[in-house]
Amino acid sequence: MESTLRVVAGATSEPVNISEPQFLQVDYRNGSGRKRLRFSSAAEPGTARTSGGLRAGAKQPVVAYICSRYYRAPELIFGATNYTTAVDLWSIGCVLAEMLRGRPLFPGENGVDQLVEIVKVLGSPSRRQVLAMNPQYFSFAFPTVAACSWSTIFRKTVMPEFITLLSEFLQYDPEARIKPLEACAHGCFDSLREEQARCPDGQPLPPDLFNLTQRELRSCSASLHERLVPAWHAARCPGSPPQPQAAG
Repeated sequence: MESTLRVVAGATSEPVNISEPQFLQVDYRNGSGRKRLRFSSAAEPGTARTSGGLRAGAKQPVVAYICSRYYRAPELIFGATNYTTAVDLWSIGCVLAEMLRGRPLFPGENGVDQLVEIVKVLGSPSRRQVLAMNPQYFSFAFPTVAACSWSTIFRKTVMPEFITLLSEFLQYDPEARIKPLEACAHGCFDSLREEQARCPDGQPLPPDLFNLTQRELRSCSASLHERLVPAWHAARCPGSPPQPQAAG
């Protein structure tokens, strides 16, 4: 999950197209030794991207059906064709919910039913939220539906921190969704920042896990950097990219 967020953070405004969890793959062929994520979908030929091949760019018109239905951001359902990596953040939220729940959170059978499934959980969007998803969508007519409590969706054993992070991903307004690096700094991932942290198989974490790229540093404030990069790593790797300067 942390690696997926890092890829989206490096993509700036160009969507990565995180279509389904089974199409998130780890690419070990990178000569530098760093694992790369590869996004691909047999059902969506031509949409594959890798973290090494992303480029920055302004918003550009693209088709609204680019992402598999269960993980499709609501602005795409509303017909938006100018969108950013915020659609990927929604998809990440859907994948996180599926990991916590064991099954998809929004299993719509078609585009309309997909929106119904979202509304059943998040409640009906306000007019402001609809226009934030698609400024051209004027035919606003929704019955008032209250949001569902997360406690009715997830088991009591699910940590509250994960529910908080999930709710920050699953926002109707694309701009209100938590940013990738902010999500990486969330308390859910604090265990990764422990000096003795290990992978589930007992292997050490990648040595460059906390080395931010220059592109990431440009969008990372000093306070966020302090939350992202543990002090022990900064002391151990003095040659890593410099910490951003505090504003003012």
